[in-house]
Amino acid sequence: EIGRHEILRLRGSLASNDAHYANQVLGLLRRVLEFAAESGLLEDVPAIKSERRARKPARAVPDEDDLDFLVTAAENMTAAGRYPGSDLALLILLGLDAGLRPGEIAGLRW
Repeated sequence: EIGRHEILRLRGSLASNDAHYANQVLGLLRRVLEFAAESGLLEDVPAIKSERRARKPARAVPDEDDLDFLVTAAENMTAAGRYPGSDLALLILLGLDAGLRPGEIAGLRW
């Protein structure tokens, strides 16, 4: 039988994983136990609480020096012929100015 002790042991084994994964495992276990109870295979479903909410990591916001470095590197790569037929610096500046994602820039028609 699965009780509070087994749930706590499972939580302990999930501690090294991120909260999103732990919540997926605990949610699946909760659904399986509820199904077993509805089917008459289990008398009581132990309470299973979710882990703390999974947080997205904070994104670093590039400063002006980072952007200058990126544009200069793109200009150098274009000058070196790394991407023939494209102006990489122009594409990066377009993305920065218009807030376009790489896929949106690639989909533009000139």
